[in-house]
Amino acid sequence: DDLCAVAGADGLMKNKRILRYVAIFLLGLIVGGAAILILHGRQLEQLMIINRNLTLLYERKVEEIASLKKERIAEKEKREDRIEEIRVTLLDPKPNEIIATEIVNRLEKDMAALKEKKVDQVAEFQPLLHELLKKRTYKLDGKNVEIQLKTVVISRVTQLFVNTRVDLVNSTSQ
Repeated sequence: DDLCAVAGADGLMKNKRILRYVAIFLLGLIVGGAAILILHGRQLEQLMIINRNLTLLYERKVEEIASLKKERIAEKEKREDRIEEIRVTLLDPKPNEIIATEIVNRLEKDMAALKEKKVDQVAEFQPLLHELLKKRTYKLDGKNVEIQLKTVVISRVTQLFVNTRVDLVNSTSQ
C-alpha cells in the first residue's frame, strides 16, 4: 500500500509539474503574443497614418495637376486664337522720328479694336482691312501724312507694314 501511495503521490507530483510547465508555457505564449501585438500594433498604426497622409497628398496633387492642365489648355487656346498685340512698321522712306512715332501710335489706336479678336475672324476680313488702310491720311504738325498699307501679317502679334508720304497742308490746299 505504501508503495502505491508513494507511486500515486509521485505520479501526482509529476502531473502537477507537467501542468505547471504547460501553464507557464501558455502564460509565456499569451504574454509574448501581447508584447508582439503591442509593438507591431504601434508600427502598424504609424504606417496607417503615413498611408492616409500620403493618400490625401496624392489626391490633392491629382486635383492640382487637373487644374493646371485646364489652365494650360485655356491659356494655350487664348494665346493661339486671339490677337494680343498690334505692331506697326514703317517702311522706307521713313518720316522724321516725331511724325513716325505719332503715326505708329495712331495706327495702333485705330487698330486696337482688333485686339482680343480671334485670328480666324480677322483673317476672313483681311481684304476689308486692306481697303480701310489703303489710303489713310492723318494731319500731324501742319502736315498731311498719307498711309499706304503694304502688308498685313495676322497672327497672335499682328503686324502692319506701311509706307508713308508727308505733304505740307498749305502746299496741297493752294
